[in-house]
Amino acid sequence: MEHRFDRFTSIITSINQSIQKIKSLEMERYGLRAGHVTCLHHLNSSRDGLTFSRLTELCGMDKAAVSRYMAALQDKGLVVPEDTETKKYKRIWSLTEEGAAIASDLDDSIDGAVDAVGYFLTESDRVVLYRDLELIEANLMAFIDTRYRKEEN
Repeated sequence: MEHRFDRFTSIITSINQSIQKIKSLEMERYGLRAGHVTCLHHLNSSRDGLTFSRLTELCGMDKAAVSRYMAALQDKGLVVPEDTETKKYKRIWSLTEEGAAIASDLDDSIDGAVDAVGYFLTESDRVVLYRDLELIEANLMAFIDTRYRKEEN
């Protein structure tokens, strides 16, 4: 197939832009930004809270971005650190009652959006889709590591 690069990158970029738009629109009502969705979602999925390091890993964002998002969430009273004496990256963060309510509402919206846009996929289709996307991601990372590591040396 010709133009695979153009087609693939165009589709992936468009999907990402649509997801960011949905996140932004959802967060407007709380006075927050799109990046807060990911932090709230992962904290809501963890009963015992998450360390800053683990949250950064799960969110797939750099430490500076997660730090800004968590500071804003803390200022709004939506998250709390378990122990402020612990080093920053080892602190366990949890949702407050208000934060849990907002995160639960967001997770309901996420579930609704996923159902609305993927209604035509069977469960086996989803398994194949996610498997293939994970393989593409892993292959891209390996390609970068192999190709550009050689050039650095």
